[in-house]
Amino acid sequence: DDPVKQAWGFAGLVSHAISKPMIAAVNGHALGGGLEITLACDLAVAVDTAQFGLPEPKRGLFAAAGGVFRLPEQLPTK
Repeated sequence: DDPVKQAWGFAGLVSHAISKPMIAAVNGHALGGGLEITLACDLAVAVDTAQFGLPEPKRGLFAAAGGVFRLPEQLPTK
């Protein structure tokens, strides 16, 4: 119910620019919100067995935290 917390959006990363570099460390599955947080970070470090995905489209949902827009842009670089 706190309006300050609500203004930051999902995980506080996807809606606001943060002045410090953000690093995502992935060890396992990064699905849905986990992938969107990873895409919002500046650098992604993942183990060889890490799995990434957006399951929302298969269920007729929209990845509203920016995954749909960030994925095609960042996929080749990350």
